Order: sequence, then C-alpha cells, then structure tokens
Amino acid sequence: MSEVFEVDLDAERVLFDGAWMTRDELAGLIKRMMESGDFHVARPGGALEQLGAAMSGAKVLHLRVSPQLAQAVQELASRTGRSPSAIARGALVRAVAENAAGGAAPSLTPAASQRVVAVTEPSPEEEETPMILTPKRRGGGSGGSEPDRSATPAAKEAWEKS
Repeated sequence: MSEVFEVDLDAERVLFDGAWMTRDELAGLIKRMMESGDFHVARPGGALEQLGAAMSGAKVLHLRVSPQLAQAVQELASRTGRSPSAIARGALVRAVAENAAGGAAPSLTPAASQRVVAVTEPSPEEEETPMILTPKRRGGGSGGSEPDRSATPAAKEAWEKS
C-alpha cells in the first residue's frame, strides 16, 4: 500500500516530510533530486500525485449566509487559525453524519489518495484525552505485532480505555 499524505484543500498543499508543499515546490524538489542523481523520487512523486488527485476531485460549494454568521465564522477562523472554508467543511461533515437517514451515515472519508485535512474543535472529552497518532510496534517489523502501549502512563491508560 502506498503512503497517504494529508492535503490542505484551502491552501492547495500537501504535507510532505513535515512541511506543507505546493505542486510547484514538490515539482522543484523532484527536479533537484533528479539533477543531483538521486532517483528515489517515488515518495515526493506520490505526494504530488495525491495532491493533484485531491484537488481535481474537490468540489466547490457556494452558499449565502447572513452578515452576522459570516462575521462569527471569520472571528472563529481568526481565533483558531483555521480558514472559514475549513470551519464550514467541518460543520457540513458533522451535519451530514448526525442527520443520516436510518442512522447510517454515508462514508465521508475520502479515498486514501484524496485524504484531506478537516480540522474540527475537539469535544471536552477529547481535549482531556491524549491522542496517540502512530503507535510504535514491538519487534521492529510489521505483521501483526502488538502496539507498544508503554510509552507513557497517559498513553497506556488511553489504550486500555479504547
């Protein structure tokens, strides 16, 4: 399975090796790598491909809101460092999930090649719970080994609760 890179639809950037990069920046990186004789361009090429797929598959919705709602969204965006689009996208995802007919929400998760960043406010419970993003595996390899839950007491407790 190929690596999945996060895509920011608003900024048209992909997270590659800890840095948000545009198409041009990734293309420049690949070009510099090739010119220096480094032909290991599969990862940056994959990131570039996923960015292109996510952007070409993204749909634009236009909506009208009251001046008061627009101001409130802008203030929330300023306070949280998110774009108004990211705030609206998060609200739409939650609304669709909460109001799905028969309780079965449609899959709102994009395909792996089109994974996007959708930042939402954490619930009070989520703020208090440590989040383990990538558990280390014992045994140094893949293939069914148990996650290492002993990193910190808080991490161990979070794993035991889940």
